[in-house]
Amino acid sequence: MVHAQCAAPALPTRNVTCADRPTWAREDTCAASLLNYARYVQEHYIRDAIGSPLLPSSLMPQHAVIICEECFHAVSKLTFKIYLVRPSLMFESETIAALYSGNEKFAQGLQTYLLSRDYSNLKSEFQLGNGKIKVDCIENQPEVDVSLGQHLFLTAGDLFLRKKTG
Repeated sequence: MVHAQCAAPALPTRNVTCADRPTWAREDTCAASLLNYARYVQEHYIRDAIGSPLLPSSLMPQHAVIICEECFHAVSKLTFKIYLVRPSLMFESETIAALYSGNEKFAQGLQTYLLSRDYSNLKSEFQLGNGKIKVDCIENQPEVDVSLGQHLFLTAGDLFLRKKTG
């Protein structure tokens, strides 16, 4: 995922984000509409070029791992940073809690377990299970069936695209 940060030097900044490989953007209030417009107009090009859409940084999870960043100056009078981020699981906390009848401690335990798993292996397990896996190895927690697109997404981009398409 790639993260882009855009800011005019004298103005306060706020955050913006990209998908399969997380791409995140940070923008100032004046540049926000310009960056959002450029992101919208160039969405297909960006997705084809880097393998994922450019996402608002507000979607970047706290557990995201930044691989590298690059700063661009005076591009269409904007300064911005692009962050390349490892794919990160994105959770639907409410639906995970519902697996455990609202027990937040169990829901947090499941999220911690899934985050501790090797990303490639977890992705393969979901593919083999047609988008579902059974988690029955967390001590003192009941087993649950976890579904992609319902309980979690493999990337912020997957979540972003799902919410965008409804």
